[in-house]
Amino acid sequence: ILFINYASESLKRAEQLPQLYNYDQKSFSEHVSLSGDLMTASLWTEKKEEFTKIAQKLVGESLSQTTSILEIRQVDDDTFQIDLNIHIERKLSPSNFKLRVEIKIKSKPRSTENPYPFEVEHYDEQQLS
Repeated sequence: ILFINYASESLKRAEQLPQLYNYDQKSFSEHVSLSGDLMTASLWTEKKEEFTKIAQKLVGESLSQTTSILEIRQVDDDTFQIDLNIHIERKLSPSNFKLRVEIKIKSKPRSTENPYPFEVEHYDEQQLS
């Protein structure tokens, strides 16, 4: 029963991921910051430059991006693959694409620095054809 509860809680955590992908040019940095709070310090250090470059590209651009979850697969106890459909509205040219995100979640006790009972220790994206 403990394993089932842990798996269920892990699935709920994986379902929170699309928050990172629902944004506009004004809210991107806020969404990335909130998602960064869920990452281990080493993962945040690894991804921070990439997110900063995206934020700089979005300055002054009219863009809105929304996401829907197509499927979530549990690869093992702590690893999930999430297939997303991403819709981007940019001026007069909307576009859609599919993305597979793999995350590995580890349990971590709540603390003042980390109010969540977990951290994301691995995060990778692949565009699907």
